[in-house]
Amino acid sequence: MEKFLQYAWQHKLFPAEGLKDTAGNPLRVLSPGWINRDAGPDFFNAKIIIGSQEWVGNVEMHINASDWYRHEHHRNPAYDSVILHVVEHADREVTRPDGAKIPQLELAVTHQMEQFQRELEQTGATELPCLNTISTLPRIYLTDWITALGYERIYAKTDRLETLLDATGSNWEEACYITLARALGFGKNSEQFQRLARSLPLAFLRKHRDSLTALEAMLMGQAGLLTEIPADNPYAVMLQREYLFYARKFSLDPPDIQWQTGRMRPHNLPHRRLALLAAIIHSHTNIFSRIINAADLSGYREIFQVTLSPFWSSNFSFNTSNPPVDKPSSSLTDSSINSLIINAVVPILHSYGTLYNNPLLRERAIELLEAIPPERNAPVNLLRTAGLPCTNAFESQAAIQLRREYCETRKCLRCRIGLRKFRQSL
Repeated sequence: MEKFLQYAWQHKLFPAEGLKDTAGNPLRVLSPGWINRDAGPDFFNAKIIIGSQEWVGNVEMHINASDWYRHEHHRNPAYDSVILHVVEHADREVTRPDGAKIPQLELAVTHQMEQFQRELEQTGATELPCLNTISTLPRIYLTDWITALGYERIYAKTDRLETLLDATGSNWEEACYITLARALGFGKNSEQFQRLARSLPLAFLRKHRDSLTALEAMLMGQAGLLTEIPADNPYAVMLQREYLFYARKFSLDPPDIQWQTGRMRPHNLPHRRLALLAAIIHSHTNIFSRIINAADLSGYREIFQVTLSPFWSSNFSFNTSNPPVDKPSSSLTDSSINSLIINAVVPILHSYGTLYNNPLLRERAIELLEAIPPERNAPVNLLRTAGLPCTNAFESQAAIQLRREYCETRKCLRCRIGLRKFRQSL
């Protein structure tokens, strides 16, 4: 319930007049201050008047006043500047280290707040606690929030790419390669692909870019997919032998990667995706330059329309018991290419445009998302049925951001839809 107290304080959902602290002194809130999401007091730089004295400082919130001592704030110097302790139950006084009493204000958690909390707790992971609220909101209210969420997701991916740049010494080619590898994980194996790419520098692969076999051997071997192979599979045996050579040459140390393969379509098995990564590196001297300089959506699609080696045109893995490919495949499906553009190309364009103050690249990133059809997945389908707009990839990315960062984590009081529902309940 503490978060409801924070929300009520932040938005001044209490009487403007007639407030008194627990000592009976008149209290007026000039400014609630700025909410603090990190360690320390809940609000910074609040301005209040107690009696005839104006105070400027920090505010802390608790359900019970005794929580001050239970959380050991009396031992933490960060709380010495607290000018007001806002609580639901003032079950005891609180003091500073010098013995001075800290003023306290009781704010009640209403029945409506408690009901809102129960609805959040009882709503399942595949449901929306605000389902009925969405249909009552003005269209412009929803579209404005969807736009904000779309940019929020883009900036989250931009931040991740900038972290890669820091780790690679601002090597855009290397960061591009790792970002592309992560995108090829298509959700289930994204972290695994990123770990693999971090363990196998692009510089090693580019030394043998002219040999698709060498690229496959290094990627498959480093991924741990050549340790237990059928002895009667000559292609796998050959790749294993090649990898042992390159492992000695480059002192490769394969990471322990646990690949997710359960309930996965054969086309999405890591073997085939690594073969595709090898084909992309084999086909393009400089992938990063291709991404920066491509003119339109068709130009970006061409980057990923590569030809797999003959073995992968008829196999999904090294296991001969797997069903064969029903027809030769030289490239990804359109939806898979769209996914790579959404999760690799767009963050790269937006990051580069942001860091080098190139608005044209940032605009191109957004235009690509608006030109791509919306993704098809559970979060998008759920929010679509609730009435949220979802006509292109920008809006489907916004829907994913809303579902994963707000709905699933129950951060409803940070969501505009959740806030609207909460206010309606007051």
